[in-house]
Amino acid sequence: MTTLFNYLPGKSDPENPNNWLPLWMHSFDTAGIMTHIVNDWLPDEIHYHISAQITNGTTFEQLCRFLSLTHDIGKATPLFACRICHSLPEIRDLLYKLGLLPPPEYKFPNGDASPHSIAGEAILRKYGVPNGIASIVGAHHGKPRSSNINQPFSRELVTHFVNYYGNQGEDSEQGQLWKKIRSEWFELALDRSGYGSAAMIPELDTASQFVLSGLLIMADWIASNTAYFPLIPLSENGSESDYDPERTERAWEKLNLPPPWESMRYYIDAHTFEGEFGFAPNSVQRSVIDAISGSVDPGICIIEAPMGCGKT
Repeated sequence: MTTLFNYLPGKSDPENPNNWLPLWMHSFDTAGIMTHIVNDWLPDEIHYHISAQITNGTTFEQLCRFLSLTHDIGKATPLFACRICHSLPEIRDLLYKLGLLPPPEYKFPNGDASPHSIAGEAILRKYGVPNGIASIVGAHHGKPRSSNINQPFSRELVTHFVNYYGNQGEDSEQGQLWKKIRSEWFELALDRSGYGSAAMIPELDTASQFVLSGLLIMADWIASNTAYFPLIPLSENGSESDYDPERTERAWEKLNLPPPWESMRYYIDAHTFEGEFGFAPNSVQRSVIDAISGSVDPGICIIEAPMGCGKT
């Protein structure tokens, strides 16, 4: 990981300019908590449904890790760095000296056009990530980009180039530094996720994209909660060698999520009913068993009957 990436901020404390979290560390935190969510909390049926779509020899866990590591790649931009550094003047001065930021008085003309979630989607699309997977990153703050917008993603980094490369343009020294930082982080995320290239990242159906969006939002919220993942002093420059892998384990243990509900019975008839409860089903219970046994698709069964007839 390039030394420059160590200095990019991911989280700040507006009330204390001496606390922060480097961008790479928040990404590692998110990846660690996402792994726990998927392996220790997500119902097996959902895991199975999504995994069944991945037929190229990779795994659902690899995809989750990649999304976690790249969900905030849109923060690796001069626009985001300038904004968050209002709370981190020391980091802003450092990034300016390194040639990554425009002068303090510079105002981005169209900054609101590139929130970091949408910027992340545009960057991942440019790197060849399947559109549906990139859109999960674009939606990780709960609001995907509108499909009615006139500006296509293919033009995002061109039309709003100052948001991604700085005020001197893509081919400037500043622009090239930002390209290098993002490219190296993307390659690191591929490597840490076990992908040889973006071509190995699978596409998923729309329903699975929605599920992954929810999981990524959940992981990001948890990793952003300082009660579980505290900020660190600015004096710690954020070197990867200082990262404590137990940080995620402590957070997961403290979070202590209840296990998801899972049905332990997938079939019932009159015989198994009697074996389960010790008595034969009455007429109402038989009607319910017959209705459910005759259903083809998953659904909801609503039972309306008088008290005392055995609904429960």
